[in-house]
Amino acid sequence: MTLNKILKNFRLSKTLTQQELARILGVTANYVYMIESGRTPISAKLLRKYAEHFHVSIMWLLMRLADVKIDEARKKIYCKLGLLR
Repeated sequence: MTLNKILKNFRLSKTLTQQELARILGVTANYVYMIESGRTPISAKLLRKYAEHFHVSIMWLLMRLADVKIDEARKKIYCKLGLLR
């Protein structure tokens, strides 16, 4: 999973639409779509704004990415060992 998907899933967990999040962040809904679809990377400034609004740290958001990558790597290893199908 990529950061853009993590941000999208986090937005959805807060039951916000792209339009609502765009209003909160001071950007267009199209820009939120572009970030969430992976067509444009999120800037550090916007990531900070995102984290501040949701009362989480940037590190917390980035750790979600690390956790996902570790889980994906673990699954690959388990599959190679025949422990998962």
